[in-house]
Amino acid sequence: MASRNGELVPAGMLPKRRMVTSDALAARSRRLGAGAAMEVREVGKYLGRAPTPDDLEPLTLSMAAIGAKAGEAGVGKAIAVLTDLQKRYLAQFDTIDIFMTPVLGRPPVAIGELAPTQTYEQVSAKLNSYVAYTPVENVTGAASIALPIGMSRSGLPIGIQFATRPGGERILLELAYALEERLHWHRRTPPLWVG
Repeated sequence: MASRNGELVPAGMLPKRRMVTSDALAARSRRLGAGAAMEVREVGKYLGRAPTPDDLEPLTLSMAAIGAKAGEAGVGKAIAVLTDLQKRYLAQFDTIDIFMTPVLGRPPVAIGELAPTQTYEQVSAKLNSYVAYTPVENVTGAASIALPIGMSRSGLPIGIQFATRPGGERILLELAYALEERLHWHRRTPPLWVG
C-alpha cells in the first residue's frame, strides 16, 4: 500500500521487492563484506596477527572474505548497483507520500536461527527472507519507521514499516502519533509480559 495526498492506494505488486534484484542483494553482500573486511583488518592490527574464529565470529570472518574477494573494483561495482537502486526506489516518492510494507517477511525466528556462529553463506538466505522489506531503506537513505500494528495468533507483535523520501521523518512521526492515538497499542501486552 502507498499513501498519496493522505489516501491509501494499492502499490501494485510491491514494486520495492522487484527493485531488489539478485544483483542488488549480491551488491549489498559485497558492500557489507567490504565493511567487515575493514573491521577484521583493524582487529588484526590490534592483535598483531590475523584474527581467527577464536577472536571473531564466523559470520564476521565470512563476510570479510566476501569483501576481500570482491576487491576494490568489485566493491566499486557494488556501490554503482546500489546507487542505481537508490535512484529507482526514491523516484517512487514523486508519485506517493508513504510506502507501506510488513516489517518482517516471516514470523520472528527462533533463538539461534541467525546465530553469528554460522557463516554468512549459511545465514544469508534465511536473513534475506526474514528481513525482506527493510534493507532497501538502509541502502537508499529513505526515512522509515516500524510500528507495532497487530499481534500474531501466538501473541507476538506484528509490525508495519512506513517509508518516505529522505528528510521525511516529520510525516512518519505524525503518522505514528495518529496510529497510536487510534490503535491504543500502548495498552496491549503479550501473554508473557513484565511491566
